[in-house]
Amino acid sequence: MLKLKSLFTLILTTALFSTASLSFADDRIESEAMRQFVKWESENNGTVKPFDQKLFDVPHIEIPVEEKNGFYVLSDFNKWFADDSLAKGPHAMIVDFSDYLPQHILEKLIIKKNGKTYLRYLLSPDDSKYGERIVEQLKRLGVPYERGTYFKARKTASRSIIAIDPENGKSFSFKPSTNKVPHGMWDDDRVFPIRWAHLNRRLSDYFKQMEPEMNYLKIAHEAAAAGFAPVDGTTGDMAFSIRLMEEVSDNKVRHLSGFVLQDKEEVARLAKVAGMSVEEFMGALGKADGGAMAELIGVLGFRYTSSHTQN
Repeated sequence: MLKLKSLFTLILTTALFSTASLSFADDRIESEAMRQFVKWESENNGTVKPFDQKLFDVPHIEIPVEEKNGFYVLSDFNKWFADDSLAKGPHAMIVDFSDYLPQHILEKLIIKKNGKTYLRYLLSPDDSKYGERIVEQLKRLGVPYERGTYFKARKTASRSIIAIDPENGKSFSFKPSTNKVPHGMWDDDRVFPIRWAHLNRRLSDYFKQMEPEMNYLKIAHEAAAAGFAPVDGTTGDMAFSIRLMEEVSDNKVRHLSGFVLQDKEEVARLAKVAGMSVEEFMGALGKADGGAMAELIGVLGFRYTSSHTQN
């Protein structure tokens, strides 16, 4: 039997779902649970045409973060926003990593080379605009940088990307600024503003503190963010953030995106796997979802205002 904790998290035995129908090459380096997640994203998303899941390289820019270069590593976003000399200065960049960001992610984002510390600023492989703006700004300031790749990745039905560490298969989700999402219905120019990254990080820290109070609601925490404030109208207000999916990465749970419920055939298959009728399955999901929404409002004090199935 299936144990349902929320609308979006299914606790399963690993063997319950097959990914045999995936349009993948034989290139799996992520966990089976993460592979199932991207299968649902690409084949059962209910909003866009199915698309192939090909492993690709995540481009990044390695930017020095030593204080002498004018870049700042702060744990308190409010300090950064309150100080005009930092937020509006020519080197205005923020790196805000939580204390619950797993070490295996941190050590691949903040790296040491030749005695210097660098941030790997992650980019969308489809972007042709925002990464170039960062490079232009670094050139103007005379700040050394390097382009490169490290993480492998797969796409989701939106602009979020599932990054995979090629050395250990650990995965996480990240949201970049990009001017193109070629496979989705959100094919427009979408910057991810630094103010959103700021908001998400603060909310995540609060939710993390409240975790012991939750029985139904589980949060995918925004454990890290980095970005640039507007600089002379050139670099623009942009960021990327990292969302943890540790239990999926470790093959402990299956994460079911809500829009899968629009796919009647997949719902029927899931219900059969769970040993339920479709009505029983949807009823169990509704009960779990109701509990999660009640905790969101009653315990966390937040109201859900974007209740479509992608969210």
